[in-house]
Amino acid sequence: MKKVTVKIPCAVSFIFKAFLPPIKIEQQNLLALYGSTGVGCTINKFVYAEASPANTTQVTFNKKVLKLPTIEKALKMADIGGIKLKLKSDLPLSCGFGISGAATLASIISGNRLYGNRKKSAELIRIAHNAEILAGTGLGTVVTQTTGGFLLKTKPGIPAEYKSFSFVGRIIYAYVFGPIATPKILSDSEKISNINKNADRAISEIVKIGNPGLSDILEISYNFCRNTNLLNNTSAGILIEKIRKKGGLATMAILGDVVLSDMKISDNKSKIYRLKIVNEKAEII
Repeated sequence: MKKVTVKIPCAVSFIFKAFLPPIKIEQQNLLALYGSTGVGCTINKFVYAEASPANTTQVTFNKKVLKLPTIEKALKMADIGGIKLKLKSDLPLSCGFGISGAATLASIISGNRLYGNRKKSAELIRIAHNAEILAGTGLGTVVTQTTGGFLLKTKPGIPAEYKSFSFVGRIIYAYVFGPIATPKILSDSEKISNINKNADRAISEIVKIGNPGLSDILEISYNFCRNTNLLNNTSAGILIEKIRKKGGLATMAILGDVVLSDMKISDNKSKIYRLKIVNEKAEII
């Protein structure tokens, strides 16, 4: 039986400004104009996908059945038939690691290859991005995962416009407490308005510095998360203050109850991952 294996890098985001469609639209060319600006990077953790033909679509993530709206929407938009998709990753879903974006990219890239490469890569990237917009599971993750590196995205949508920073190889520690429902945040217009106002301020500060260090990004991101109230009632917020008191820098992963820091400390309430910033993007293996 023919099989295709795809590897997609996971990603983390530090700051985002949402550009959401004002009305419900499904035209591919219009959806591609929306998304987010802000700061994010690819990391040395991946989503691996093994795809094979099937009569109906069956998806598992780490051997458990997965129903992910983005995958269903993307496969339909890409006109890909039955597919058996086995996804696996060391990182958890819904915690701000771009798993839904990576899984969606993996599903349509592998499905397209499986059924004869009917669509070009640029179209597949656009479809995955648009599926994330429609499902409300992410806005700029697919852009990061198909570009690679540490990026300041300056224009929403596909194709991307961005500035790269030379942080490849730097280490970030992720302290994972649990998920945050991204669609719930994105559907709250008052919260999004506050997020966007503070994102403008944060991005302007980065641009003003010109050539920021990773420490600058972490500090600006921390202020962004605090001012937008994203840290309220989260375990991440408590640990961030603990790290800062010890002299480290820390912020919240967008969007998850997860701390991103340049310092490793012991914490028995979270699962800790050592992440490296990498210049990787989607590939067939």
